[in-house]
Amino acid sequence: HATAQARTFFSVADKMRANVRDSLPVGIRDHELSAIALIESAFRANMAVTLSLLGEYVETQRSDRELLVRIRQTTDEFERTLEDFVDAGRRRVDAHVEQMREEARAAGWRLRILSGLALAMLLGAYVFLQRRLTRPLARLQNFLERAGQDPVGIRERLHFHYRDEIQRVGEAVGFLLDRLQET
Repeated sequence: HATAQARTFFSVADKMRANVRDSLPVGIRDHELSAIALIESAFRANMAVTLSLLGEYVETQRSDRELLVRIRQTTDEFERTLEDFVDAGRRRVDAHVEQMREEARAAGWRLRILSGLALAMLLGAYVFLQRRLTRPLARLQNFLERAGQDPVGIRERLHFHYRDEIQRVGEAVGFLLDRLQET
């Protein structure tokens, strides 16, 4: 009778193990299955000894203190195996958490560096626009204001460092002033 119960028990345990294996994500399946296999092995050994001792007890109908001590020892062994497994799992989880924290710290530093680079690029763009656009336009505006007061008497002409639209406008204004002075 005890042997039939043991077979039924182990059959159910096999089905449970298959369900656990199938429910695990692929990435951790192999690693976790090896840990589950260790527990299963310890559990099977414990149950085999316990069922064997219980079968012996049922067959002999005697209450042997040594028999009960052996059952308790196998149960304690299994409990220690489970505790070791839980401790190992806790250490693995702690290691994963620490790794994730390190990755988050590194990502934070990368974000700070990229933000600094973006700020430097914006500052560079500002300086570029200031030199290439704003200053020449201010010079052109001042020149036009002076030329507007005395278009015939003004002798200076605008010269820009860059060949762009602002220089062309300055040259056109200079050409216009030359034409006014000729007449």
